[in-house]
Amino acid sequence: MEPVQLRPGLLCPDLWTYRGEGNANIVLSYIGSDHWATGMVLRLEKLRPSHSAPTSAHIVAYARQTSTALLGDRYVDTIALLHVTQHFLTAISTQIQPLRPSKRNSVMLDTTKSVAILMRDHSLFQLPERVIPVLATTCPMELCLELKLKWAFMPTQPAVSAAKKQACRFCRMQYLKRCHTPTYNPCLFCPLDVFSDNEERMVKGFSDLYLERHTYMKAFVNGKLLEDLTSDAFTGHICRFMGIQDSNHAFQQLWTLLSRILKHNGILRSLKYHQKNLDSLDIQVLYPLLIKHNMSELLGPEESVSWDTVVTRYLDSLKSSNDTAPDSELTSILDIHELRQKAYEFCISTTLKDISIFITMAPKSSFYPPSDADALFPFPTHLGEYYYKIRVADLDIKPFSKFHKYYTQDKEIMDAFIHSGALKTCIE
Repeated sequence: MEPVQLRPGLLCPDLWTYRGEGNANIVLSYIGSDHWATGMVLRLEKLRPSHSAPTSAHIVAYARQTSTALLGDRYVDTIALLHVTQHFLTAISTQIQPLRPSKRNSVMLDTTKSVAILMRDHSLFQLPERVIPVLATTCPMELCLELKLKWAFMPTQPAVSAAKKQACRFCRMQYLKRCHTPTYNPCLFCPLDVFSDNEERMVKGFSDLYLERHTYMKAFVNGKLLEDLTSDAFTGHICRFMGIQDSNHAFQQLWTLLSRILKHNGILRSLKYHQKNLDSLDIQVLYPLLIKHNMSELLGPEESVSWDTVVTRYLDSLKSSNDTAPDSELTSILDIHELRQKAYEFCISTTLKDISIFITMAPKSSFYPPSDADALFPFPTHLGEYYYKIRVADLDIKPFSKFHKYYTQDKEIMDAFIHSGALKTCIE
């Protein structure tokens, strides 16, 4: 059972401001003076149609047992549970409702919950000076890019469709979107460029991603989310951040800095490795096997799974020579326990495919060394060196009930790509 923080002093709506939201959660930023809570965000659950949706406690335990175990605690900050009251949640719901986007505000905050998730604000460095206004004004500009890079690989299993080996899932998905919306223009971005570990391809990938008007890339300046990355204001921020007046050159240098930091750090190599190995069968092969063996009975409820045991078995299997058998042979010799393990591994892979990566950077300053910076990275501009840190978020478990959706959508994407006659080819 995950421990719950009891901090009644934090349960004042005036101490929190609306930050943003997704399909299932609303995020608030702490704006009070409590040093312990400075630089924290609070994640509150929205009402969900399914009573089987994972609880906050289950989400925290799952993240610790899977993503933290696989990627390391250097990337996954400590996530805590905070006790909340119905009175606090009701007041917060009323306070933030006018600030919520129209496409999201029809689903209300769940005011019956007794715990919420408290975590570090990844868009900021930890600076003791931040609570002292005079010193805070001396801090250099901090830029954080939040990236959702999706799938890092193409499957190689003999049993999967040849189309999957021609183009990555993200690029094939563009053709399904065009089927639904004939006027849709497929984007140029390919995740495999960013995951290639080749600087030239990575720079191109980030440049293409920036041009894609979607939530795959978000930017925060000094912790504040910028709504429009095409604005003159954001362009000005980047020119100042890089110390370069020419905007085209400034952006090119930013993508180069980002690529070099990610290559040096290795987070993308680790993500790609585990995405690919955890999804060793592919949903095209896995789902029919699960249906054949009564999937719901085989897998059980998500909260009953010992995820640390699943991860231990997975890591042990990577060291075993027995897993070198071709996948076509492997599927024919899987027993019921091995199939269950493969399904659980696939579930973890879906989490890693939807992960958010936060890269927070700031030019070197004599005023402070950030206490949570990963490194000081040299870069050939007159600003010289940049502190950076890399953290990951959105580590939630994906319900087993989504397996059917994954299988159906996989087939739709594949069919749309094949029927389009596309010649698109991706390179891993």
